[in-house]
Amino acid sequence: MRKEVDMTATPSFKRASILIIDDSPLELRVLSKMLSPTYNIVLANNGKTGLEMVAKHDVDLILLDLYMPDISGFEVLKELKSSVFVSHIPIIIFTSSDLIEDEVKGLSLGASDFIRKPWSKRSCGCALACACSSYRK
Repeated sequence: MRKEVDMTATPSFKRASILIIDDSPLELRVLSKMLSPTYNIVLANNGKTGLEMVAKHDVDLILLDLYMPDISGFEVLKELKSSVFVSHIPIIIFTSSDLIEDEVKGLSLGASDFIRKPWSKRSCGCALACACSSYRK
């Protein structure tokens, strides 16, 4: 039996914080607008800035694009998962790549989930709620 996730419910604890790492200004705006009513949002427009933001902010979840100009999402993922300080944070890959090799590589490097762009608001919201819920347990 499937349990419906109420994305509008106000949790009895602090709002989860999500770091979005993507080089697309449009993607950052769209995700931020969609998620900010429910989550605290931290934005990074490249991999290097994303790694800096993880060190500065207490984030509960990371949304990560794979293909960025400075540091690839795979490199960011490897670095985050090798750090004892942040390796516990769930990372969901958001990418336009349709290569199964990218999905396998991302998941084998420690990503919690792999979502292809374009994504639906409902499936994205459910994946985020589930990842945040399991992280906070």
